Amino acid sequence: LGAYWDYYLLQHVVKLRKSSLAIAEKMLSEDRQRVASGQLAESEMLRMTSWVAERRRSLFQGQQELNNASEQLRNFLSLSSGSSVTLEVLAKPQEKLNLPNEQILLDHAMSARPEALIARRQVEQESARTNYYENQTLPQLDLKLSTDMTGLATHSDKALTQVNDQVYRGHAVGLEFKTPLDGKGAAAELSASRMKHQSALLEIKGVENSLVNAIATQLANLQSLTEQLAEMQAVASSNKKMQSIEQQRYAAGKSTARAVLEKEELTNQAIHAELDTQVSLEKALVLLHTTEGSILKHYGLE
Repeated sequence: LGAYWDYYLLQHVVKLRKSSLAIAEKMLSEDRQRVASGQLAESEMLRMTSWVAERRRSLFQGQQELNNASEQLRNFLSLSSGSSVTLEVLAKPQEKLNLPNEQILLDHAMSARPEALIARRQVEQESARTNYYENQTLPQLDLKLSTDMTGLATHSDKALTQVNDQVYRGHAVGLEFKTPLDGKGAAAELSASRMKHQSALLEIKGVENSLVNAIATQLANLQSLTEQLAEMQAVASSNKKMQSIEQQRYAAGKSTARAVLEKEELTNQAIHAELDTQVSLEKALVLLHTTEGSILKHYGLE
């Protein structure tokens, strides 16, 4: 999932840099016409040429990073470079994020995380063992019922003959009382069992505390990223408006290509920061779902 979001980010970065290069190349073409007509100094055109080269270099670098991200994603999916399968970005960052309740997340984690399930099973086993040893230290009174097919005959005539070819049902009812004469052994077993039970309780409490801390930290990170994303979106929107105004002034001959590209660079930086924050937010959500133990269920992979 982390590799997917890295691929998503780099795809949009490359798209952004292509657009930036196209704008710079268009303005360079216009500046050449202005230099030819004597409306612009040649030094300004040379500076524009340098900016175009810098944007082209940035685009090549972004494409290389995208290729590396694509290779990593294909490795995770066991796809070869010669495969006919095309990687396509479908999932997009969530537009609105509703942070879940911390207690609900903890309940889900305690019922789904392997370490929590193992610790709970250990507590149940030690509790049953402790109850058993507690019973061994107490007196015991049992009701005994039995039945068999070798009871006594009702009369003695032909007893030797009947013993081989007759069966007589017998029944017995009684009480059996047991009490330990030396309780040291049972008491020692009970004491050891109680210590193991206490240790199991501490283990599950430790697992719970660890999950509480992890969930609290991840929720705090999500809250911070959500606020940061709102700020980045506001900055990007403001910069887009300023870039549009500067382009209109340039078209009217009231601004320079340098001013337009500076505004465009600020806009691209803001958009990049917005994309980066969106991806960081999605990765933080993946981490939270993993901690909750619902990562497979959330993505429909159970």
